[in-house]
Amino acid sequence: LIENDMWLTPPLLVVIVAFLTGYFYFTSNIDQQAIFDQPIVTEDHLPFNGYTIINESSLDLLVNLRNTENISQQILEIAHNREPRVIRGTPAQEWIGKWNPNQVMKLSEKGTWEVSMQKGSKIFVYANKEKSMARLSQVKFKPIQRTSMTMKKFFERAGNTSSKSYVYFSKDFRDLPPAMLHELEPRGWLLPPALHSPEIEVQENFTANMMWHLWMGSGGVTAQTHYDALHNFFIQLYGHKTFILSPPTAANKLYLYPTNHPSNRQSQVDFTSPNSTLFAHFGEVPGYKITLSPGDGTSSCLLVLM
Repeated sequence: LIENDMWLTPPLLVVIVAFLTGYFYFTSNIDQQAIFDQPIVTEDHLPFNGYTIINESSLDLLVNLRNTENISQQILEIAHNREPRVIRGTPAQEWIGKWNPNQVMKLSEKGTWEVSMQKGSKIFVYANKEKSMARLSQVKFKPIQRTSMTMKKFFERAGNTSSKSYVYFSKDFRDLPPAMLHELEPRGWLLPPALHSPEIEVQENFTANMMWHLWMGSGGVTAQTHYDALHNFFIQLYGHKTFILSPPTAANKLYLYPTNHPSNRQSQVDFTSPNSTLFAHFGEVPGYKITLSPGDGTSSCLLVLM
């Protein structure tokens, strides 16, 4: 799936993202189109001109787990549908309340952290200057500025709604203070069934088989529409985050950068002011809107299969 991630509610949000490298592996060609063949029921352009938004309520995306037993097996069964799903009833609800700005500042210990920062635009476009096309004079790109600051300073900037400077933080949990990991219990349910073994420590399995990250950002910060190389499992713990998902069949109409471009896997289209001459078919792209929030104490999880 191709996704656009937008953080909506100031001052910030906290998202745990688990990239499940061994969780969902398929060898058969399963029809991924079924969920996208539904009629358009609403038109809501949000801040993006050209997208036709189909709201979550119009799609059969919500799944409630049957019970609290064999949760990883239930998630695996849901994944076999090869469609995005919003899952409720997971043990992640036990993490809610442990994660807020004050608690993160407390657990992050003293010191500074590398933060991405951008002035003017809330849309962050990743650029890898090591890509071969970066050496071409015709290729214009702007690497995201990175700076170091304390968590206290980060939250002050993220919560400043009058500022035109936006901050964005992403870190592998294995590189964060151990105290933060201790707040994410239980977490064994995130492991696929094949990795559940009494002889192997849960932490060892996480280290060997999964990438999982903490994401935080200013309200309204948006990741340029892109696709990821791995399956995603998002857990929302604080604030709100809206995803706009598009089917793989829409990739050509999103005009992705070439593989060797610094911004590969991302759309070339400026969503705030799309060039209808260069990107004539962008207006035909459907977007499926999903908003995650801790809500009423049952944290929603979003499963996105690539």
